[in-house]
Amino acid sequence: MSLVLAIDPGTVESAYCAYEPITQRIAFAATVPNGDMLNVLDGWARPITGPRPTCAIEMIASYGMAVGAEVFDTCVWIGRFSERWSSRSGGAEAHRVFRREVKLHLCG
Repeated sequence: MSLVLAIDPGTVESAYCAYEPITQRIAFAATVPNGDMLNVLDGWARPITGPRPTCAIEMIASYGMAVGAEVFDTCVWIGRFSERWSSRSGGAEAHRVFRREVKLHLCG
């Protein structure tokens, strides 16, 4: 399996990393303003060399609690990131992953 480009979206900034599933190591990580994250997606969706990574974006989960505007702003960014990945990668879908799944995989 190739790299996984994993994105933790936020209202203003988002964190991302390149995760190597075989070695279970993070090859690269950064936090950038959301507008810049769109450019990051462009580069990873069409790499100059090597295979395109799989894109995974953390998705908001509902636990029945009231949420504020920031949660909805983050949802808008998730949609923008997903659409950007799909349009730049030739139609490949970005996988939406819930935090609980990530924690279970990494921490057991």
